[in-house]
Amino acid sequence: MKKISILAVAASLTLPMVAAAADLQSFLDTIVNNVLTPVTTFIIVLAAFVLILGIFKYITAGGDEEKVKEGRRYIIYGIIGIALMTMIYGLVNIITSTLGISNETAPTIQL
Repeated sequence: MKKISILAVAASLTLPMVAAAADLQSFLDTIVNNVLTPVTTFIIVLAAFVLILGIFKYITAGGDEEKVKEGRRYIIYGIIGIALMTMIYGLVNIITSTLGISNETAPTIQL
């Protein structure tokens, strides 16, 4: 029962985007450009902040073993977060290029 109510709420939240979309292609363009790309970018920046915070904690530990362990944990979580979100960002770009979805906010390299 709880799954049905969560699904109903999610469907009602996406309904305005579906109504504004002329077809499936523009709906997917809207989702990628307005949701997926900004969210993944934000999480990558957040993971980089955690990594920098961990490095700072590790350097300023002053020989305290507990602070060194905490700094290491932050560094590991930051690296894992950056790696995962970079993979997801790449996956989104592969899917968008495969389906022909325009991804205006994604950086591109011109050769």
